[in-house]
Amino acid sequence: MGLALVEVKAALDDPAFDPAAVLDDQIAVVEQRLADERDLLHRLRSLRGTAEAGWGAIVDAIALTARLAHRDPIVRLRAVLEAPSTPLSMLVEQLAAEPDQGVRDIIAWAIAQQGGAGPAVAARLHDPAPAVRESMARVLAKVPAPGFERSLASLLDDPDDGVRRAAVSALGRAGGPVAVTALVARLGDPDERFAEVIAHALAGCGDEAVAPLTEVLRAAAGQVRLRAIDVLGRLDAEAATDVLAEFVSDAAPDAAPDAVVAALAGLAGEDGAAVRAAVAAALGSPHPRVRTLAARITTDRATPPPLRGRTP
Repeated sequence: MGLALVEVKAALDDPAFDPAAVLDDQIAVVEQRLADERDLLHRLRSLRGTAEAGWGAIVDAIALTARLAHRDPIVRLRAVLEAPSTPLSMLVEQLAAEPDQGVRDIIAWAIAQQGGAGPAVAARLHDPAPAVRESMARVLAKVPAPGFERSLASLLDDPDDGVRRAAVSALGRAGGPVAVTALVARLGDPDERFAEVIAHALAGCGDEAVAPLTEVLRAAAGQVRLRAIDVLGRLDAEAATDVLAEFVSDAAPDAAPDAVVAALAGLAGEDGAAVRAAVAAALGSPHPRVRTLAARITTDRATPPPLRGRTP
């Protein structure tokens, strides 16, 4: 049980001795030893790729392994920064095991500098540890890794909030039909903060987000429709402006005024025949808030911008 002879004698002589406490301590020691051995095994396997590179490369890799296992996070951070040729497999393993957030960020940056990191990182997306899942998703937000959008989309239901947010960011960076469809489908999420993260990611997807958002605008209602309108208003895409203008122009008298007001707000900084027609149609709305906003937009358009600097 790992006890010294003196400790054995003291335990036998003490009627209040609790063997369960000693067992718990010994279990903790063995579990830590096993964890250290598993960590060493991963690091040794990561050195296999250097076996054919000569003894110099192997010695360098072993030295790097020792520095990456150092207790001081500053030493680990410097090891990553000072070894730009660190094997990708070693970086991924270190990212999974690294407890310090600052060092994790540096490792993620180092992985992003290497090409072809996608498969090795995506393989750890469903690791049992939430911190590992989040770290891997954050890396995929930094590197071009097409083909892993479905794996990232599955993390949108992850129980950990940090993992979900990292997956949203990665999907927004990846773009494409799979990513956009997955993000649009979550516009109705009851968590307002998470829904805002999704809206921000969709706003960076450009033209490819217009069609699925238009479907939501036409088919949904309530909060989901409002969020779709909000994202369309953020998109830097002419097609999105046309969709909002058409919605305002065709809004029936019984349409929810909140939706029409939100669409008008998205058109406030835009111009063109369709936009002007939509604002003119809104001036005749039966809803006071819609008419008020349309009148404000009309007045702002008619008011010349103020002169800057001194007048001659």
